[in-house]
Amino acid sequence: MSRMYRNPVFALPNNYNNVVYNDNRLPNDIKIYSGISLIRRIRNPQDGKKQKNGNLILQSQLSEGGEGTVYDCNIQNKVCKIYHPERTTEFRADKLVKMLTKKIKIRGVCWPEEILYNDKKNFVGYLMNKAKGYKLQTFMNQKEIEDKFPSCNRKDLVNIIIGDINANNILVANYNKVYFIDCDSFQIEDFPCPVGTVDFTPRELQGKKYSEFLRTKEHDMFAITILIFMILFLGKHPYSCKGGSSRAENIKNGNFPYKFRDRKGEDAPEGDWKFIWSNLPMKMKEIFEDCFADNKKPSVRDLKTVLFSYRNNLEKGYNSNELLPTKNKRVPTEIAKKYKNFNK
Repeated sequence: MSRMYRNPVFALPNNYNNVVYNDNRLPNDIKIYSGISLIRRIRNPQDGKKQKNGNLILQSQLSEGGEGTVYDCNIQNKVCKIYHPERTTEFRADKLVKMLTKKIKIRGVCWPEEILYNDKKNFVGYLMNKAKGYKLQTFMNQKEIEDKFPSCNRKDLVNIIIGDINANNILVANYNKVYFIDCDSFQIEDFPCPVGTVDFTPRELQGKKYSEFLRTKEHDMFAITILIFMILFLGKHPYSCKGGSSRAENIKNGNFPYKFRDRKGEDAPEGDWKFIWSNLPMKMKEIFEDCFADNKKPSVRDLKTVLFSYRNNLEKGYNSNELLPTKNKRVPTEIAKKYKNFNK
């Protein structure tokens, strides 16, 4: 059987097309609000039986999204995600049961821990660890970075590369603490990830319904590479080009606009982005070109190697450490003589 692909300890699905699952809505007619008591239950991995684990009290609302609302609760360092009534479906309930059989214990990953029910025993949501910090989206805006992390420079941007496709589902507390939230959307075994973003979707999946196929690691690597590009370019998408084409169309056509190899860079966006591009090491430019123009997704090892190399370059002064460089890359003569391979 295929297994969850977002963690390297699990195998990847061989056939990811034509997924069918039951998304019938479950009964859930009781209004959820701060102060209400909910029943906590877990599944015993040995016999599959539900084990009651006591009650909890919802407290203040922390956030709300398209699928549900996150509340604080009376259990320290825990929060509850409560689905909107129309989102309490058999698919989500069954998927959470499957997730509870996987004992994921990774620091910062807010994995579902218990399933929550109202007093009529209707499924309503789940319990997870509480995350702290700013959304990763913060690191895609120069002013936000300077306001919240005033000492941050380009070397620090390289340090916080984690790897997920949605910058709003990653929280950064500091340079050493990062949290992954909304883990219930992760693909696990034959339960697909039913959501996605066109701007992070590879060309072979453009136009397809996310809930109808299983993704592979290669699909995720395309999205992760885009996320890395956007962090380094302070939020600029790699398929943002001069002209009227949409990002989706540019992804389909492999229209990556930056100057490299035989590309003239005539469609590159106006502004200082060309200075950021100029100051990247050659190997990183190659990875971006291969992925975005030729649809050759890098491996985790490829990205890790080039990011560590880039960090090393920044420490030695090969590349500009400014968040937003103001000129093209120029290596001082003394550094060029000392380190002959500065552009690799």
